[in-house]
Amino acid sequence: MDGIVPIDMTICKEKSKRSRVGMALVLALFCIICTLSITTAVFCVYSMIEMRVQMTEEIDQLQFRVTDLESRCQQIESGFPGSKTPGNGDTSNDAMSGGIPGSSHSSSERNGDSGYDIAENDTDTEQQHTEEDTKHVSNINKRQANNNCRGCRGRQGERGRKGHKGDRGERGPKGKQGERGEPGNCTCHHHGHHRDHSNSDVSPVPTTPETTSAAPVPSLMSIPVAHFEGDITSAVSASGWVPHWREANWMTSDLTRKFDLNRSTGNVTVMEGGVYYVYSQMLYYDPRPFMGHSVYIAGEKKLTCTECTVDKYRKFNTCYIAGLFQIPAGGKVGIKVDYENSTVSLHYDSSFFGLIKLA
Repeated sequence: MDGIVPIDMTICKEKSKRSRVGMALVLALFCIICTLSITTAVFCVYSMIEMRVQMTEEIDQLQFRVTDLESRCQQIESGFPGSKTPGNGDTSNDAMSGGIPGSSHSSSERNGDSGYDIAENDTDTEQQHTEEDTKHVSNINKRQANNNCRGCRGRQGERGRKGHKGDRGERGPKGKQGERGEPGNCTCHHHGHHRDHSNSDVSPVPTTPETTSAAPVPSLMSIPVAHFEGDITSAVSASGWVPHWREANWMTSDLTRKFDLNRSTGNVTVMEGGVYYVYSQMLYYDPRPFMGHSVYIAGEKKLTCTECTVDKYRKFNTCYIAGLFQIPAGGKVGIKVDYENSTVSLHYDSSFFGLIKLA
């Protein structure tokens, strides 16, 4: 008995009392929620019933108006009841004439004219009532149509402005080389003699100054020439090889085959060897003191251009270089920025390079 701890009945009573109070609060809250839910449901049902009654009354009124309008239209089409045609022997006209001989005809004429005027007035009145009823019915129809068309699709808006032109797509694969054509007739001039290569057995015939023709002047498109311009309209950060180039729009397909542009590296492969005039220009927009680029031909640095800015507020500067070089067939020409992360403007009229074959 010494090891048994006596139970405090006061603590047990307090806990029991607290549990009963909590249960009472939960029950009260549940009752309040149920009451609110039932009230909301009753209100919704009452609103729906009231709306239905109102719509039923409007429909009945509209049907009554339509029925009345139809009856009025039938009366107008069939004629007004009680109207009498002049000259049908109305006794009331005779009575009003007082039995005076010869007055029956004049009285009937007068009454006939007045009856016609009254019919016209009644017709105008009926037309006015009909127009009013028609307007009332149309207003009710419009109101119901507006109630039924809530949330209908609105009028289509105006067409937007045309978007900006997209970037130029990548160049397609190189086509197959065509078949070689037949040899043509060529007349060569050597020391006052001409020779037709179409027939090698013909001996040279001396020519006179009158019969000698001038050599044809080659056109610009027959000379291997290429011009590549920047393909971005904003300033970019460039390091190493500059790949953002495109062919000039006047270059023909024959010229693009002779100067193959690799858009991933920006290098141009020259298909015909010879002496070329090579030029290049870059527009820099960089506040750093030094900027510049180089022209690489067949993997070797051939031209270098370096400029420096005046101060950080005047950071626009162009760098132009050009020169004559012997380029072998298959040699590559490319532009490389010498200073890392240089900001350059690759707009088509600011940064460009090109080649012109001279010999």
